[in-house]
Amino acid sequence: MNNEAVQRYQVFHHKGHTYLIDIEEMSAKLLNETSFTEPNSQDGGFYPVPGQAFPTPAIEAPPVVHMSLFLTQSCNLKCTYCYGEGGEYGARGDMDEKTAFQAIDWLIKQSADMKTIKIKFFGGEPFLKFPLMKRIVAYAKKKSAEVGKKVMFNATTNATLLNDEVIAFLKEKSISLLVSFDGPKELQDKQRPFANGEGSYDIILPNIKRLLEAVPDTLSNSVAVDGANHQKIKEAMHDIGFKEVGIIPVSPLLDDHKKNEALTRNIQCTFEDIEQDAEEWLSLIRRRDGEALRNLGKSSELRRGISDLLNNRKEYFFCGAGLGVVAVSVTGDIYFCHRFVGTEDYRIGNIFENGLNRDRYLHSPALENETCVSCFARYYCAGGCKYDNASSCGSITTPPDDICELYRRRLEMAAYIVSNLTREDRIFLAEQDIFQFKPCPFDF
Repeated sequence: MNNEAVQRYQVFHHKGHTYLIDIEEMSAKLLNETSFTEPNSQDGGFYPVPGQAFPTPAIEAPPVVHMSLFLTQSCNLKCTYCYGEGGEYGARGDMDEKTAFQAIDWLIKQSADMKTIKIKFFGGEPFLKFPLMKRIVAYAKKKSAEVGKKVMFNATTNATLLNDEVIAFLKEKSISLLVSFDGPKELQDKQRPFANGEGSYDIILPNIKRLLEAVPDTLSNSVAVDGANHQKIKEAMHDIGFKEVGIIPVSPLLDDHKKNEALTRNIQCTFEDIEQDAEEWLSLIRRRDGEALRNLGKSSELRRGISDLLNNRKEYFFCGAGLGVVAVSVTGDIYFCHRFVGTEDYRIGNIFENGLNRDRYLHSPALENETCVSCFARYYCAGGCKYDNASSCGSITTPPDDICELYRRRLEMAAYIVSNLTREDRIFLAEQDIFQFKPCPFDF
């Protein structure tokens, strides 16, 4: 990688003011543009760094502590955007008990000296295999206790099979859920129908209501298709009762880049949502509404950027895929990410064999990917989601332009918020535990 010219600053304008992001320091401030001159500035905001390199922090293969366990590769819904080919991931099937128990033993061994392991039940729809799930929980608790480890569980579900028995079990065993649901009835029925084509909203909603009565802090995730209004989705999800709402743009299928049929994503309205989100942050901070801020932080795409800039923190990896996180298919094959299950090129091992082939996932895109090194958001998105990259551009290291624009705007709006915080605002955020600060947060 040629490090002779690296962008150090990003200057942007918003609402009649000028702001600066110091990329290497991961800090932001309101700027008097006439008084600012970039050191050794060149066209495009780059500056030479003679003899200086930005080496990747030494990344050794970390212990695997988090496993997405595919109890089944089948589903009772037929979501229009499903990256798993209807939940089958290329090879329909169910996990048997022998494979499940071997996966637990494998995870315990891989976790080395780490004291906590995490198991996510995945599919397809994992509650199609609820009896197996119950046996796995009992086995994992027993085996982890024998070696002095704690085991934590969660599951991703479409909520179609949640009933009193299931909910009671989840609550008793402290299994947290992520519910995939797309918000308004018209979107849910259109995007997440049953396999027979019927809408799912009216069937699922009572299950969700029952779940939220028992576990009010249940998480949710929605997929935004064709430039859907994020704010309307959030409002619908909050009306249902979810406190924390995650929204992600739809991704093309993994082979769409080959067929030149990638889904188009109108992100302009998403920009408007981001800017509206930023104004809400500042409004609630100035009103000193701690409870509303905590709720906002659970669903805001800006939260991580604000936290990174307040703490001058650099992100070197978008997520833990291939590092401490893996996925295990119904046959025991291991993949670096659950979204790639069934795709041979991304298989890194098998639970019945020794060794993991994950060297290519131990390098930071923020410092080694040429596209990312030249981007001012390199320490924020750190190369982005590898599935988005592969499905849009054919390579896990090549991010799609529209998603890059999205992350850059999110970082700018996070910088806008941080730059307008007073000392008293920051004290309030720390006292209310809205953000965790590095030591001495008030010594500016």
